[in-house]
Amino acid sequence: MSGSAAYAFNAANTLSFVAGGNLGSTPYYTFATPVQNNGSIYNIIYTYTHGNWYIQPYWQYTSVPTNVNVGVPQGASTDGGALLFNYNFKHGVSIALRPEYITTTGSVANNAVNLLYGPGSSAFSFTFTPTYQKDGFFLRGDLSVVDARDFTPGLAFGHQGLDGSQIRGVVEAGFMF
Repeated sequence: MSGSAAYAFNAANTLSFVAGGNLGSTPYYTFATPVQNNGSIYNIIYTYTHGNWYIQPYWQYTSVPTNVNVGVPQGASTDGGALLFNYNFKHGVSIALRPEYITTTGSVANNAVNLLYGPGSSAFSFTFTPTYQKDGFFLRGDLSVVDARDFTPGLAFGHQGLDGSQIRGVVEAGFMF
């Protein structure tokens, strides 16, 4: 079940609470949701708009409980936040920036489930997203630097999973209906 509640203080300021989770217990996992089937997620999101600016700080907490039947011998959680800045220029061009930090609980020693780059890991990322939109067409680039900390060897970046940082980039185009 999932839901959200929002309160608009005025036309420029909104506070939202968003939550979701499994009300029961799913006795299996899939490739798409390997351990999160029985988890829960909570977000507190503040949105501020003024002229061409859109600013959105948010906090997120997730929890995956212990469930040995689906291969989760020790549950864990994540706690993170981000700050999204978006500025809309003229002629359909916008630039977005997002610094983000996330940390996980647990350890390899207590056999906690991996929710990031190994139990007890954390990461900081900084993302730059220029976008062009005209009517329904859009073209967007995304460039991000990720720095993983306290990762489990083999679960980070590079061919061996031993690199603590990575630069990622993507370009996408499409039509919105």
